[in-house]
Amino acid sequence: MTTPVPDDFKPVKRYPQARILVIDDNEANVRVIEGMLAKEGWRNVRRVLDSRRALGMFREFAPDLVLLDLLMPNVDGYQVLDEMHEEMKDPTAWPVPASILIVTADTTARKRCWDMGEGNFLPKPIDDIHDFWGRVGTLIEMRMLGLALHRMRGSRG
Repeated sequence: MTTPVPDDFKPVKRYPQARILVIDDNEANVRVIEGMLAKEGWRNVRRVLDSRRALGMFREFAPDLVLLDLLMPNVDGYQVLDEMHEEMKDPTAWPVPASILIVTADTTARKRCWDMGEGNFLPKPIDDIHDFWGRVGTLIEMRMLGLALHRMRGSRG
């Protein structure tokens, strides 16, 4: 049985419009994450089960947060991560990069991801709901504040 999530861990109240993309080849894992997000009020969630479609959905959806598995067939999560980083180099399309949270059972992945510029991790299975909400909330908040700052700077012309 999980402990109820305290209100201060619920960023959905501040940013209900946030776009969340879940990339994982395991449908059961995706359903669990989608259920957790929906239970707290996140409605703008999309999924990619086939990693070969990840970059296309990333471009189309322009997520604020990506929850990314690393161990997938065809195109692994490292390649997806590299493609997303390359895509976000365009400042006209991505004035503030999307936040990326690596959700993986691979305990050796951290160094490789750090070398790729990513340091936000959650172990699979997700067993600490407070850690999950703390990370999701912080990353969405950072993205939204970055976008607000970008808009403010732009309005000064």
